[in-house]
Amino acid sequence: MSAPRRALLVLAAHLALAGVLYGHLAVARAVHPRAWVRVRPYDPVDPLRGRYVRLSLEPVDGRGDAARTRVVLTVEDGRVVAHDAPAGAAGLDLSSVAADSGTVVLADPVAIFIPEHIPDPSRVGGGRELWVEVSVPPGGRPLPLRWEERPAGLSAPAR
Repeated sequence: MSAPRRALLVLAAHLALAGVLYGHLAVARAVHPRAWVRVRPYDPVDPLRGRYVRLSLEPVDGRGDAARTRVVLTVEDGRVVAHDAPAGAAGLDLSSVAADSGTVVLADPVAIFIPEHIPDPSRVGGGRELWVEVSVPPGGRPLPLRWEERPAGLSAPAR
């Protein structure tokens, strides 16, 4: 096989892979329910991954058994709510429970990649907090869509 033919084959494979990924994300965004959730940003040092922020999601605590630490997420009244995962079902692990605010913190963070010309959204201060709109697939990890900075103590941003 000639070099130009191999290059076209590699190009076609890359375009197919990117198309499948784009299609999956577009379907997830269109089909699954979306809601805003407050997050705790932190940025581990990893210069190989580029500009990104890792976010610990803080859904509303809707668990019936406070001792259970495996949850599934649902969208109720425009909020992301953590419920007890059914026995034997896949779910997400909790890292902590904030009893005073009625929220829980998920152990597995999500990442948002940041374009070069946008300031780091994790640098929130002055009585403000960071909220992220997520797409919530049934029984899976939420997919972050966009973020917004809000004054502390307010409810979720309007769609």
